[in-house]
Amino acid sequence: MLSMLKYIAIMAVFYILSDKVIKADLAKPMQTFSDMALYSLVFIMGMRIGANEEVISKLGSVGLQALATTFLAFFGSVFMAFLVRTFMMLDRHGLGKKRLRTDNGTAEETAGANGLKSTAIIFSLVALGMAAGHFIVPEMIVDPDEFQEDAGTMIDICLCILLAGVGYGLGTEGKILHKIRSIGFRVLGLPIAIMSGTAIMGLAYGIYGPLTLRAPLAIFMVGRSRGNFHKQMVWLMAVTTMYAVAFFIFNNPTYGMVHMACWFTVPLLSLYNGQRGKLRWLGTFFYWYYPVHMALIGLVLHLFPV
Repeated sequence: MLSMLKYIAIMAVFYILSDKVIKADLAKPMQTFSDMALYSLVFIMGMRIGANEEVISKLGSVGLQALATTFLAFFGSVFMAFLVRTFMMLDRHGLGKKRLRTDNGTAEETAGANGLKSTAIIFSLVALGMAAGHFIVPEMIVDPDEFQEDAGTMIDICLCILLAGVGYGLGTEGKILHKIRSIGFRVLGLPIAIMSGTAIMGLAYGIYGPLTLRAPLAIFMVGRSRGNFHKQMVWLMAVTTMYAVAFFIFNNPTYGMVHMACWFTVPLLSLYNGQRGKLRWLGTFFYWYYPVHMALIGLVLHLFPV
């Protein structure tokens, strides 16, 4: 949370300074610094990934999951942005459709070409960083944990420089205030739609995908419905059933059917009168029982592998 506030503060300070203190002729050097910070950031991130043997060993499965998450997040953000643009009558620049344009599209084409170039450079630097982290870094360092910590510090510094450049660029261009003045706060509809679409699709993948949010989601909804037993059970069984159906179809039918047995707990839970029982130690017992018995099972499997 403190890091997020720090990053927002850096952007806000340089946004204000761009109009009040920093001269406009520094725009090009600031852009260069921002680009270098971005490229250094992705290269160091690649090195951290490459130097982490656990991540590299699971790169195949993690990579596929990351690809699926990225695709769904992209689809959700684009779809929600399209709906908001249609409803609010905004063009793809976030401006009103009736607004007259004076540009001939040259700037837009240049920006698109630069975007593709930057994307290619970023992907290349990530790949080079991963290769350097996997093949070179282990030969040069003694303590891998210390390297990970130092690399994290460098990433934080690069991110601060990058955000300072972003804040300065937004301030010199003045597009934010200009758009708000021209079409009002409808301009905020696009970023809100993009964040909402990303969150919705990420949640959907969390429910049905291997990177699960099912248990936290069920606990959260039961807590939100405290005092309403019927609503609690509806949410609990809805989340459980979605999980069971997805597992039955895409993974293991037996495991999916086993999870449907959660329905049999509803009659037992309905007998609870909301009062604490006489066996005060029972709650503490189950808090310890779960991790201890899982640890014992793991120990037995380790000593007597199947």
